[in-house]
Amino acid sequence: MNAALPDFTGRAVLITGAAGDLGRAHAALFARLGASVVVNDTGVDMSGANPDPQKVEWVAASLRELGAQAVADTSDVGSFAGGAAAVQRTIDEFGRIDILINNAGILGTSPVDTVTEPELDAELRVHTVGTVATMRAAFRPAATTSCPADIKSGTARRPTTPVAPVTKMRMSTSSS
Repeated sequence: MNAALPDFTGRAVLITGAAGDLGRAHAALFARLGASVVVNDTGVDMSGANPDPQKVEWVAASLRELGAQAVADTSDVGSFAGGAAAVQRTIDEFGRIDILINNAGILGTSPVDTVTEPELDAELRVHTVGTVATMRAAFRPAATTSCPADIKSGTARRPTTPVAPVTKMRMSTSSS
């Protein structure tokens, strides 16, 4: 089956974690489909360390080379202020926000029995707070232009769904 791909021309997409592999793939796909893309990432590695904002700009520049409208945004979506800033950047640049892809995440390497509270806080800040913060900020603006949906780890979620179902579970093997 060879179905035609949808046309997203005129749509504005915010993709968090867009400098990483999966986020970069999302950004490239939406750009090829005609969407205007905000590439959001702090440029950290998978453990959440070594921020490099040039990674974010590189992804946005590569999309522009393909003829897409794309901008880099380094807001840290792990806070309500950072999530709101990323959403506002999308609106400021493209006049709207139609699609939000919450892809930002870091990968904790400590087993459950040795994970520290700061390590867990960092993961929850990106995965859970980041998801809720961007959705909270995007809901009203997106509702005026489209039917907003959020994608997080392969799960579609309407903004009216309670917060608990979008949280991620942290699992790892014991160190013993």
